[in-house]
Amino acid sequence: MKSDFYRNVWFFNLFLFLSWNASLGQLQPVPINYNVSLVKDINPGSGGSFSGRDGVAIGNTLYFPASDDVWKTTGTEASTLRVKDINPDGVADPNALTDVNGTLFFVATGSSGREIYKSDGTAAGTVLIKDINPGGNANPVSLSVCNGLLFFFADNGVDGEELWRTDGTSAGTLMVKNINKNQGSRVPYFNGRMAILNNVAYFVANDGLTGDELWRTDGTTNGTYLVKDINLTGSIETLDLVAMNNMLYFLADDGIHGTELWRSDGTTIGTSLVKDLQQNGGVTQESWLVVVGNTLFMSLLVNGDIELYKSDGTAAGTMRVKNINASGGSGPQGLTRVGSHLFFTAYEPVHGRELWKSDGTASGTVLVKDLTINGNSNIEEMKEAHGRLFFTLESDEPHVSNGTAGGTKRIANIYPSGSAVARTYMAMGTQVFFFAGTPGLGRELYKAVPCNFCAVPANASANIIAQELFPNTEIRVLGNPVKESITVDILSKDAGPAVLELLTNTGIILEKRQIHPDDMPSRQVFDVIGQPAGIFMLRMKTSQGDKLVKIAKID
Repeated sequence: MKSDFYRNVWFFNLFLFLSWNASLGQLQPVPINYNVSLVKDINPGSGGSFSGRDGVAIGNTLYFPASDDVWKTTGTEASTLRVKDINPDGVADPNALTDVNGTLFFVATGSSGREIYKSDGTAAGTVLIKDINPGGNANPVSLSVCNGLLFFFADNGVDGEELWRTDGTSAGTLMVKNINKNQGSRVPYFNGRMAILNNVAYFVANDGLTGDELWRTDGTTNGTYLVKDINLTGSIETLDLVAMNNMLYFLADDGIHGTELWRSDGTTIGTSLVKDLQQNGGVTQESWLVVVGNTLFMSLLVNGDIELYKSDGTAAGTMRVKNINASGGSGPQGLTRVGSHLFFTAYEPVHGRELWKSDGTASGTVLVKDLTINGNSNIEEMKEAHGRLFFTLESDEPHVSNGTAGGTKRIANIYPSGSAVARTYMAMGTQVFFFAGTPGLGRELYKAVPCNFCAVPANASANIIAQELFPNTEIRVLGNPVKESITVDILSKDAGPAVLELLTNTGIILEKRQIHPDDMPSRQVFDVIGQPAGIFMLRMKTSQGDKLVKIAKID
């Protein structure tokens, strides 16, 4: 009978990953726990290998900058290797790692200066593509993939920063067009994220005549031209461009309405103002534009109030989503798409600045969780990975959210007595890599792996204690079966934190608590008055392993 019980538990743990969540209005992944571990001490000692640069996954390999070179890993210590010592006599400082048709392209400083490189993951296959600026630095920026080519701005030492392209060969690396023959056409304040629409790349450039305006390129000289001179007397001051439903969207100043939302199909006649949200002055863009499905989200300052706005591309469908802070602006920040929802931080007087989510409706724009009671939560490094939001709270430990309060939690306590400063979340398959720091190692590479089906020892007892397995770990349920609440005393003597989870009999986590060793022994009470009668489980996780206790609830 006991083996049947565990067989059923693990069947659900392995195959039942979705549950109906009324707050999201759709099927959502149940909260998942993560095993967090150090991948490798890349730079032995306390110096750390963190570079502050992002990586990219290509196939089953993650490429990332560390210790002034490009490294790779599949998630094991043995597979975590330097790809090549690009600059033996100096600092390579690789950045802008980009996947182009399964080949890694990046920018680094070598013996030829700062130029464009490519790599197949081997030292021999990691090469300088072309010395664009002989005797100087080309400083390639704004790397964008379009139609199998890599577009970027670079300085050849003669024409200034102009638009270039490469197919990965020296002969195929060339200036697309000398847009501004006087000083280079790159617009520094434009974030460089070219928008790709129908195999055409769109960007902001200055030709020296019309100011900073919207341009397009298909990779040919003739196919690179000004879309429209939107501001006849100046520059459009556009920060970024996004594509949605076969149209480009951007905020631009036409010299008449101030900065407002525009759209373009790539033609002069098809480039037009969407809506004048604020007469006499225009709006102010407070974040990057983010597309979620068929909705464009923006954080805008309109009439002195910073709130979340949305657009479907029409004037009627361009509006404020919700007045989150009725007494002043909520200042949405960190807009991040996760599945069909937008996650962001916002301020309102009751909870302070906390984590929010939105489905584009007022009723669906809600606080996810008040992570810092009686204060503001400093949420950083927000990044989507396999359908969840990963973030760092208070420059400290890694956190995750699936959009529910119960599923928003810390996934590890890497440096219990200080701040781990988790940074640069990078997804590869189900693994999420990041850098975090401790005094002995410095900031090194860690990974988080879902353990929704972490193994419970095969001979674990379904009864109350099973002390023969873990003599230093004890769970005592006071009363079993229960009616309205579960009271449990726990003790762990292994000097590590204990995690206590309340689960349904299908393995869905209802509540999770972390208990510090200083708080042992600890009495915990779980309210189950709103839960149906049936079998529940308490799972205690320590460094010794997991312990599972079955509890019956009766009416």
